Amino acid sequence: RVMGTLKLTVSPTPRPLCSLAVIKLCGIEAECSNDGAAEAVLTLPTGGILHGDHVIARFLARTHAQDLYGNLEADPFLAAEVDQYLAVANNYMSTSAEGLAPLIEHLESRLATRTFVVGHAASLADIALWSLLSDTQFGEDVNPNLYRWKRSFSNVPALASLLKPNESAIQ
Repeated sequence: RVMGTLKLTVSPTPRPLCSLAVIKLCGIEAECSNDGAAEAVLTLPTGGILHGDHVIARFLARTHAQDLYGNLEADPFLAAEVDQYLAVANNYMSTSAEGLAPLIEHLESRLATRTFVVGHAASLADIALWSLLSDTQFGEDVNPNLYRWKRSFSNVPALASLLKPNESAIQ
């Protein structure tokens, strides 16, 4: 755990939904401000600075919520899978809805036999992909597995509150 106050500077677009979700889900205390920066920036009490939504989310999970990252020591493969899906989410961040089709197809297939993208519990991979797909519409009839997965995450109160317009990112 990091001692002291974390300062998160957010960008209005793209909104660092993954980092904000980790903060909300884990009850991490952070000062949040919006200065119109091009990307999210996390300033540590030590003066260290991290840039980018997924980099910040990965750091927060490693330091405050290791259960979101899988057990790094006991199962390095699981941790590598989480990293793999963070990279996938990062690669698709600037993609149009139509460009997400290969990812949607992959996740629909993967979620046919599992509840979570990686492992047997919600992980940072789920949060990163949920944050990427939060504005994407797909029907229960076309993508039932992905629809079920997205709905289950969107119904978590801490995550649902991030989707409401005009609400402070961190309360």
